[in-house]
Amino acid sequence: MLIETKKIEDLIPADYNPRKITKRQLEELKQSISKFGYIEPIVWNKTTGHVVSGHQRLKVLSELGYKEIECVIIECSEDEEKLLNVTFNKVGGMFEKDKLFSLLNEAEDEDLAITGFRTIDVIDYNLDKQEREAKKYYGDMRERTYNLYRLHEYDANNVMGNYQIPTLKACHYIPERLIPFEYVRRQTIAVPPNCGVHFFVDDYKLEAIWRVPYKVIPRLKNFACTCTPDFSLYLDMPLAMKIWNFYRSMLIGQMMQKEGMNVIPTLTWAGEDTFDFCFDGIEPGGVYAVSTVCVMRKKETQEAWKIGMQEAIKRLKPECILLYGFNTNIDFDFGNVKVKKFRTQIYERAEVSAQED
Repeated sequence: MLIETKKIEDLIPADYNPRKITKRQLEELKQSISKFGYIEPIVWNKTTGHVVSGHQRLKVLSELGYKEIECVIIECSEDEEKLLNVTFNKVGGMFEKDKLFSLLNEAEDEDLAITGFRTIDVIDYNLDKQEREAKKYYGDMRERTYNLYRLHEYDANNVMGNYQIPTLKACHYIPERLIPFEYVRRQTIAVPPNCGVHFFVDDYKLEAIWRVPYKVIPRLKNFACTCTPDFSLYLDMPLAMKIWNFYRSMLIGQMMQKEGMNVIPTLTWAGEDTFDFCFDGIEPGGVYAVSTVCVMRKKETQEAWKIGMQEAIKRLKPECILLYGFNTNIDFDFGNVKVKKFRTQIYERAEVSAQED
């Protein structure tokens, strides 16, 4: 551990720091330092010049007339610095929640664990914040409802079937590689050539594209193609939820297609009762994406998958099926349909995505 004496004027407090303490706690801290001196050094990031830990101590030491103080010196990126800041502050005290969750929203899911916070904490806070904002809003409440359900994007002239499912034109692009949607959020991602984006990830990771599509879609446009979101249809899910999730997938797909993107429909079903809607809006004769993730676990899901795949081939007459999963060697006869396989990697990264079998 490197410790150096630094001038207080050279230490820059991080403006994103979410930690706060009461006036009483600040006065107690001042009395403690006045009596015993400061025992715990300030943590300072040489790369950015920011104070990472010890903002309140720095304030008190400055007020007490200190000109120089000992600091633990670290060197890390600003993103790592923010995670470290939250980790230090998790120990105790209070937070300015808007600042705190602003930092946590920037963190990748796998990085949240080291801060002591969970992804569900972030999701719950964002939902609570939306509710709080709604209570403060006294304008056109219908406008908020329209935004919540993406009603402005609904086009009654481009729907199909009893459930008015948004339509998609056939896509004929076949990517060489597929990477998961969760890695598209990274600002530093290098976009490989002939690479598409799939949405075969946990549903909670898909909510971003439904909640703020116009922030997410511009990133997706950097890729050669994108699949439609795979909002789940489970066998034990109420039929109304199955219809809603399929509708959402197709609406987002239609929005992306209107932006000039190559959009590959993700085929999904859950029992024969879903055949009444789960192929609506999809123009036959194109390229389609299908996942086998979780299919192999039970005989019931295997049979449901095979029946649905047979129905999809019958109705859509695919040009090509992009088959994605941990096990793509499923016992199924695709007939004359071309199948391009992508195997899920256990530790997928943007640079090493699902590779073709």
